Amino acid sequence: MPAVGSAEDKKQTTRHEEVFELLPRSWRSQLAAARCEPVRSGASGAQVWRLRGKSSPDRYLKLATGCHKERVRQEIIRTAWLGSHGANVPPILKTVVRPDVAAILVAALPGEPIESCDLPPDTVIESLARGLSALHSLPVEPCPFDETIQTRLERAAAAVANKQIDRTHFRTQNLAMTPEGLFRRLVTSPPLPEDLVVVHGDATFTNILMDGSRQIGFIDCGHSGKSDRYTDLALVGSEIEERYGAEWLRAFYRSYGLTAWDTRKAEFFLDLYEFF
Repeated sequence: MPAVGSAEDKKQTTRHEEVFELLPRSWRSQLAAARCEPVRSGASGAQVWRLRGKSSPDRYLKLATGCHKERVRQEIIRTAWLGSHGANVPPILKTVVRPDVAAILVAALPGEPIESCDLPPDTVIESLARGLSALHSLPVEPCPFDETIQTRLERAAAAVANKQIDRTHFRTQNLAMTPEGLFRRLVTSPPLPEDLVVVHGDATFTNILMDGSRQIGFIDCGHSGKSDRYTDLALVGSEIEERYGAEWLRAFYRSYGLTAWDTRKAEFFLDLYEFF
């Protein structure tokens, strides 16, 4: 971390002020009074800051311009829908959506990401299974957001056509594949019919929090919507195997409420996630 008052601090402050000029004037006095710390992970093309105040709870600001505005707009409307249906997501404090900028200011959820949690595996996995099951129990029919296989394949096709996929980020077992080849494999073997629930849509351990009461919360909800439950389960299962070991996968899906793990479905959705 740079020292307080360093040249790097001053450059960061200047960059913050330049970006914050895009926000409504009513936001700026609050932002000026807070310590703004850039957050570099999981931003999806947006800029993210953690705002720390001396006498106020932490908040997060996400802001995007250009081609990234739509992602922030989707996060706004999907987080609002989830919150209105009882999901444990960040409370929205302010939003702005204009032709030149989209931004959301939220209160920080209590807890820490699962990826940095040092509690025993059985505690984490039981809480995680319970929290994910509750999310997947939300009413699916009124959910207006489509994250079905067809919709995600259409997005993947566009990403491949626009040369937006970096194959060096693929899972080890897919590194020999081209984006075009992997996409063709997905199109020819979708696991149908879909078991539709309300999913988070990007359920990595960085986006799932656990607080001191073992309650699970979800952040970065811009890909939530109607989808097969394995959209989330595949990612969570993969993270469990990587962090805790494959032997804990059975404990997870049993606590979630499954009698068996659908390996074919899980692999399909992990492959589809390569395009996001």
